[in-house]
Amino acid sequence: LTHIDMKYNLSEVDLLNSKFIATDGTVIPFSTMGTGQRQLAYILNRLNYDGRTIMAIFDEVAMMSLGTMKQVIYKMKELESEGKLLFGIMISPSDTLEVKNW
Repeated sequence: LTHIDMKYNLSEVDLLNSKFIATDGTVIPFSTMGTGQRQLAYILNRLNYDGRTIMAIFDEVAMMSLGTMKQVIYKMKELESEGKLLFGIMISPSDTLEVKNW
């Protein structure tokens, strides 16, 4: 099982209590599952190059794990180096202002 960029070997799937239990004792509630794979598929599809210069702004990527976000960033860097991406912005909720240049 992959959860928040970590891999776990499972010893139990507790359907009654909606949780996974890893062999190391880690308990992972079903409600915390989801690393943004659906969002990733959508974003990568939107970044498909069709001949027009791309200006990409993606809002609310908070459900994406860091590993998932890195795949989007890699694709944006690839498009930028090919001259196909003018700019790319990913926005996530935060209590403080933070701008990262990748």
